[in-house]
Amino acid sequence: MLRVFTAMGSHARPILDRLDRFIASRRRAGLNIGDDDAEMRADEMLLAATIAARERIAG
Repeated sequence: MLRVFTAMGSHARPILDRLDRFIASRRRAGLNIGDDDAEMRADEMLLAATIAARERIAG
């Protein structure tokens, strides 16, 4: 989904407030991988991707 928003560029700006809430959230994604370390790594990767997408959308 982040790829779609990024491809939309400035047209995706209405979603920025939701991305900001996701980024600021202490518990971002409810991942159930089964391994705490893997869940943390996946969450950190998702956070990094969200921040990068937000920067590209905001311009």
